[in-house]
Amino acid sequence: MPLHKTLFHDRTVISLKGDDRVTYLQGIITQNISQPEADRGLYGALLTPQGKLIADFFILPMDDEILLDCNADIGPKLLTRLKLYKLRAQVEISDVSEQWHVGAVWAYGEDTPLPDLPASLETFEDPRLEKLGKRILINDSTRVDFAAIAADETTPSAYETHCLLCGIPAFGSGFTSEQVFPLDVNFDALNGVDYKKGCFVGQEVASRMKRKGEVRKRTWIVTSEERLLAPGQSIMSGETTIGEITAADRTNALALVRLDRLAKATEAFTAGGSIPVTLHQPAYLADKA
Repeated sequence: MPLHKTLFHDRTVISLKGDDRVTYLQGIITQNISQPEADRGLYGALLTPQGKLIADFFILPMDDEILLDCNADIGPKLLTRLKLYKLRAQVEISDVSEQWHVGAVWAYGEDTPLPDLPASLETFEDPRLEKLGKRILINDSTRVDFAAIAADETTPSAYETHCLLCGIPAFGSGFTSEQVFPLDVNFDALNGVDYKKGCFVGQEVASRMKRKGEVRKRTWIVTSEERLLAPGQSIMSGETTIGEITAADRTNALALVRLDRLAKATEAFTAGGSIPVTLHQPAYLADKA
Protein backbone atom coordinates (compact mmCIF):
# COMPACT_ATOMS: atom_id res chain seq x y z
CA MET A 1 0.00 0.00 0.00
CA PRO A 2 1.58 3.34 -1.02
CA LEU A 3 -0.28 5.24 1.70
CA HIS A 4 1.17 5.13 5.21
CA LYS A 5 0.42 6.39 8.70
CA THR A 6 2.81 6.60 11.60
CA LEU A 7 2.28 7.22 15.31
CA PHE A 8 5.42 8.70 16.84
CA HIS A 9 6.75 7.80 20.27
CA ASP A 10 9.51 10.42 20.54
CA ARG A 11 7.63 13.73 20.48
CA THR A 12 7.00 16.30 23.21
CA VAL A 13 3.97 18.58 22.95
CA ILE A 14 4.18 21.94 24.70
CA SER A 15 1.15 24.13 25.34
CA LEU A 16 1.09 27.93 25.52
CA LYS A 17 -2.03 29.52 26.96
CA GLY A 18 -2.89 33.07 27.97
CA ASP A 19 -3.70 36.43 26.41
CA ASP A 20 -0.08 37.13 25.42
CA ARG A 21 0.69 33.75 23.88
CA VAL A 22 0.83 35.02 20.28
CA THR A 23 2.82 38.20 20.89
CA TYR A 24 5.16 36.39 23.27
CA LEU A 25 5.95 33.58 20.84
CA GLN A 26 6.09 35.96 17.88
CA GLY A 27 8.93 37.84 19.52
CA ILE A 28 11.27 34.90 20.08
CA ILE A 29 10.89 32.23 17.36
CA THR A 30 11.94 32.22 13.70
CA GLN A 31 8.44 31.84 12.28
CA ASN A 32 5.75 34.48 11.76
CA ILE A 33 2.70 33.26 13.62
CA SER A 34 0.73 36.43 12.90
CA GLN A 35 0.45 35.68 9.19
CA PRO A 36 -2.92 34.61 7.72
CA GLU A 37 -1.65 31.07 7.15
CA ALA A 38 -0.78 30.63 10.81
CA ASP A 39 -3.96 28.68 11.57
CA ARG A 40 -2.87 25.88 9.21
CA GLY A 41 0.21 24.82 11.13
CA LEU A 42 3.75 26.13 10.73
CA TYR A 43 7.36 25.06 11.18
CA GLY A 44 9.88 27.09 13.15
CA ALA A 45 12.69 27.13 15.66
CA LEU A 46 14.16 28.79 18.69
CA LEU A 47 17.72 30.04 18.19
CA THR A 48 20.50 31.04 20.53
CA PRO A 49 21.41 34.76 20.57
CA GLN A 50 24.36 33.73 18.37
CA GLY A 51 21.95 32.39 15.76
CA LYS A 52 22.35 28.63 16.22
CA LEU A 53 19.41 26.23 16.40
CA ILE A 54 18.31 25.13 19.86
CA ALA A 55 15.26 23.18 18.66
CA ASP A 56 12.95 22.91 15.68
CA PHE A 57 9.21 22.34 16.10
CA PHE A 58 5.80 22.41 14.49
CA ILE A 59 3.38 25.12 15.59
CA LEU A 60 -0.37 24.55 15.70
CA PRO A 61 -2.61 27.39 16.94
CA MET A 62 -5.78 26.12 18.63
CA ASP A 63 -8.82 28.05 19.84
CA ASP A 64 -7.34 29.09 23.16
CA GLU A 65 -3.76 27.82 23.04
CA ILE A 66 -0.77 27.17 20.81
CA LEU A 67 0.76 23.69 20.64
CA LEU A 68 4.41 23.05 19.81
CA ASP A 69 5.44 19.58 18.61
CA CYS A 70 9.16 18.88 19.05
CA ASN A 71 11.57 15.97 19.44
CA ALA A 72 11.31 14.52 22.95
CA ASP A 73 15.08 14.67 23.51
CA ILE A 74 15.02 18.47 23.26
CA GLY A 75 11.59 18.93 24.89
CA PRO A 76 12.80 19.69 28.44
CA LYS A 77 15.43 22.15 27.22
CA LEU A 78 12.95 23.92 24.96
CA LEU A 79 10.41 24.13 27.79
CA THR A 80 13.05 25.69 30.08
CA ARG A 81 14.11 28.24 27.45
CA LEU A 82 10.53 29.23 26.72
CA LYS A 83 9.89 29.85 30.41
CA LEU A 84 13.14 31.83 30.64
CA TYR A 85 11.89 34.30 28.01
CA LYS A 86 8.43 34.58 29.55
CA LEU A 87 9.25 37.50 31.90
CA ARG A 88 5.94 39.33 32.60
CA ALA A 89 4.04 37.97 29.60
CA GLN A 90 0.58 36.61 30.40
CA VAL A 91 1.26 33.09 29.16
CA GLU A 92 1.18 29.64 30.76
CA ILE A 93 3.71 27.16 29.37
CA SER A 94 3.41 23.44 30.10
CA ASP A 95 4.23 19.97 28.82
CA VAL A 96 1.01 18.31 27.64
CA SER A 97 2.56 15.22 26.04
CA GLU A 98 0.34 12.96 28.16
CA GLN A 99 -2.74 14.57 26.58
CA TRP A 100 -1.56 14.86 22.99
CA HIS A 101 0.16 12.37 20.69
CA VAL A 102 1.64 13.01 17.26
CA GLY A 103 1.14 11.11 14.03
CA ALA A 104 1.53 11.54 10.29
CA VAL A 105 -0.11 10.32 7.09
CA TRP A 106 2.13 10.22 4.05
CA ALA A 107 2.84 8.47 0.76
CA TYR A 108 5.98 7.34 -1.05
CA GLY A 109 4.58 8.05 -4.50
CA GLU A 110 4.13 11.68 -5.53
CA ASP A 111 0.87 10.89 -7.31
CA THR A 112 -0.74 9.12 -4.37
CA PRO A 113 -3.52 11.35 -3.02
CA LEU A 114 -3.96 11.62 0.72
CA PRO A 115 -7.36 10.58 2.06
CA ASP A 116 -9.89 12.88 3.64
CA LEU A 117 -9.07 12.65 7.32
CA PRO A 118 -11.69 12.62 10.10
CA ALA A 119 -12.72 16.15 11.06
CA SER A 120 -12.21 15.24 14.71
CA LEU A 121 -8.44 15.06 14.19
CA GLU A 122 -6.23 18.15 14.44
CA THR A 123 -4.41 17.93 11.10
CA PHE A 124 -2.28 20.18 8.93
CA GLU A 125 -0.07 19.79 5.88
CA ASP A 126 3.59 19.34 6.77
CA PRO A 127 4.88 22.87 6.08
CA ARG A 128 8.38 21.66 5.20
CA LEU A 129 7.61 19.68 2.06
CA GLU A 130 4.48 18.34 0.36
CA LYS A 131 5.96 14.82 0.11
CA LEU A 132 5.92 14.57 3.90
CA GLY A 133 2.12 14.46 3.97
CA LYS A 134 0.08 15.64 6.93
CA ARG A 135 0.88 15.96 10.62
CA ILE A 136 -1.78 14.92 13.11
CA LEU A 137 -2.26 15.74 16.79
CA ILE A 138 -4.26 13.04 18.56
CA ASN A 139 -5.78 12.91 22.03
CA ASP A 140 -7.36 10.00 23.86
CA SER A 141 -10.79 10.69 22.40
CA THR A 142 -9.53 10.69 18.78
CA ARG A 143 -7.20 7.66 18.88
CA VAL A 144 -9.96 5.55 17.35
CA ASP A 145 -10.30 8.03 14.49
CA PHE A 146 -6.59 7.82 13.76
CA ALA A 147 -6.78 4.02 13.84
CA ALA A 148 -9.62 4.13 11.29
CA ILE A 149 -7.57 5.97 8.64
CA ALA A 150 -7.24 3.67 5.62
CA ALA A 151 -3.45 3.46 5.46
CA ASP A 152 -0.71 0.96 6.24
CA GLU A 153 0.62 1.67 9.76
CA THR A 154 4.41 1.85 9.68
CA THR A 155 7.11 2.39 12.28
CA PRO A 156 8.54 5.83 13.03
CA SER A 157 11.83 4.64 11.56
CA ALA A 158 10.13 4.12 8.18
CA TYR A 159 8.95 7.73 8.28
CA GLU A 160 12.46 8.90 9.25
CA THR A 161 13.88 7.04 6.25
CA HIS A 162 11.33 8.74 4.01
CA CYS A 163 12.40 12.13 5.37
CA LEU A 164 16.05 11.25 4.89
CA LEU A 165 15.47 10.26 1.26
CA CYS A 166 13.76 13.62 0.75
CA GLY A 167 16.80 15.37 2.24
CA ILE A 168 15.05 16.63 5.37
CA PRO A 169 17.29 17.26 8.39
CA ALA A 170 15.60 17.49 11.79
CA PHE A 171 16.64 17.44 15.41
CA GLY A 172 18.13 14.05 16.20
CA SER A 173 18.39 13.04 12.53
CA GLY A 174 20.51 15.76 11.00
CA PHE A 175 21.54 18.09 13.81
CA THR A 176 21.63 18.52 17.57
CA SER A 177 21.10 21.53 19.81
CA GLU A 178 23.31 24.62 19.38
CA GLN A 179 25.51 23.01 16.71
CA VAL A 180 24.30 24.49 13.40
CA PHE A 181 22.94 27.67 11.86
CA PRO A 182 19.53 27.58 10.12
CA LEU A 183 21.06 27.75 6.64
CA ASP A 184 23.31 24.76 7.41
CA VAL A 185 20.23 22.54 7.64
CA ASN A 186 18.26 24.15 4.80
CA PHE A 187 15.84 25.79 7.22
CA ASP A 188 15.02 28.66 4.88
CA ALA A 189 14.10 26.28 2.04
CA LEU A 190 11.90 24.23 4.39
CA ASN A 191 9.72 27.21 5.35
CA GLY A 192 11.18 27.36 8.84
CA VAL A 193 12.19 31.01 9.06
CA ASP A 194 10.57 34.29 8.06
CA TYR A 195 13.29 36.89 7.53
CA LYS A 196 10.73 39.67 7.12
CA LYS A 197 8.79 39.15 10.36
CA GLY A 198 10.94 41.40 12.53
CA CYS A 199 12.76 40.54 15.72
CA PHE A 200 13.34 37.07 17.11
CA VAL A 201 16.12 35.60 19.22
CA GLY A 202 19.22 35.25 17.01
CA GLN A 203 17.58 37.30 14.24
CA GLU A 204 20.54 39.62 13.68
CA VAL A 205 22.97 36.81 12.91
CA ALA A 206 20.49 34.73 10.90
CA SER A 207 19.36 37.67 8.79
CA ARG A 208 22.90 38.89 8.13
CA MET A 209 23.97 35.47 6.86
CA LYS A 210 20.99 35.35 4.52
CA ARG A 211 21.24 38.97 3.38
CA LYS A 212 24.95 38.83 2.60
CA GLY A 213 24.68 35.48 0.88
CA GLU A 214 26.98 33.85 3.42
CA VAL A 215 25.69 30.35 2.69
CA ARG A 216 28.84 28.37 3.31
CA LYS A 217 27.23 25.03 4.20
CA ARG A 218 24.15 23.06 3.20
CA THR A 219 22.76 19.63 3.99
CA TRP A 220 22.86 17.29 0.98
CA ILE A 221 21.78 13.69 0.37
CA VAL A 222 24.49 11.02 0.20
CA THR A 223 24.00 7.55 -1.28
CA SER A 224 26.14 4.44 -1.52
CA GLU A 225 25.38 1.47 -3.76
CA GLU A 226 26.11 -1.20 -1.18
CA ARG A 227 28.27 -0.07 1.74
CA LEU A 228 26.81 1.03 5.07
CA LEU A 229 27.06 4.70 5.96
CA ALA A 230 27.19 6.13 9.48
CA PRO A 231 27.02 9.53 11.19
CA GLY A 232 30.44 11.05 11.76
CA GLN A 233 32.01 9.70 8.57
CA SER A 234 33.89 12.34 6.60
CA ILE A 235 32.94 13.02 2.99
CA MET A 236 36.11 13.35 0.95
CA SER A 237 37.09 14.28 -2.59
CA GLY A 238 40.59 12.93 -2.89
CA GLU A 239 42.42 14.38 0.11
CA THR A 240 39.97 17.25 0.59
CA THR A 241 37.28 17.05 3.26
CA ILE A 242 33.97 18.17 1.77
CA GLY A 243 31.73 17.55 4.77
CA GLU A 244 30.48 15.07 7.34
CA ILE A 245 27.57 12.63 7.52
CA THR A 246 25.02 13.79 10.10
CA ALA A 247 22.33 11.09 9.74
CA ALA A 248 22.27 7.72 8.01
CA ASP A 249 20.07 4.73 7.26
CA ARG A 250 22.20 1.99 5.77
CA THR A 251 23.12 3.17 2.25
CA ASN A 252 21.39 6.55 2.44
CA ALA A 253 22.52 9.54 4.48
CA LEU A 254 22.51 13.27 5.00
CA ALA A 255 25.73 15.25 5.15
CA LEU A 256 26.62 18.81 6.04
CA VAL A 257 28.87 19.92 3.17
CA ARG A 258 31.05 22.94 2.46
CA LEU A 259 29.68 24.46 -0.74
CA ASP A 260 32.95 26.13 -1.77
CA ARG A 261 34.88 22.87 -1.50
CA LEU A 262 32.11 20.96 -3.22
CA ALA A 263 32.23 23.37 -6.18
CA LYS A 264 35.98 22.83 -6.57
CA ALA A 265 35.92 19.04 -6.16
CA THR A 266 37.40 17.17 -9.13
CA GLU A 267 37.85 13.67 -7.70
CA ALA A 268 35.29 11.01 -6.81
CA PHE A 269 33.60 11.26 -3.43
CA THR A 270 34.14 8.79 -0.60
CA ALA A 271 32.79 8.41 2.92
CA GLY A 272 34.75 7.10 5.87
CA GLY A 273 37.92 7.02 3.83
CA SER A 274 36.98 4.27 1.38
CA ILE A 275 33.26 4.01 0.63
CA PRO A 276 32.34 5.34 -2.84
CA VAL A 277 29.37 7.69 -2.54
CA THR A 278 27.31 10.07 -4.64
CA LEU A 279 26.14 13.47 -3.44
CA HIS A 280 22.71 14.80 -4.40
CA GLN A 281 21.30 18.26 -3.87
CA PRO A 282 17.80 18.00 -2.38
CA ALA A 283 15.24 18.98 -5.03
CA TYR A 284 13.76 21.71 -2.84
CA LEU A 285 17.15 23.47 -2.80
CA ALA A 286 17.31 23.86 -6.58
CA ASP A 287 16.41 27.56 -6.59
CA LYS A 288 18.25 28.44 -3.39
CA ALA A 289 21.76 29.80 -3.00
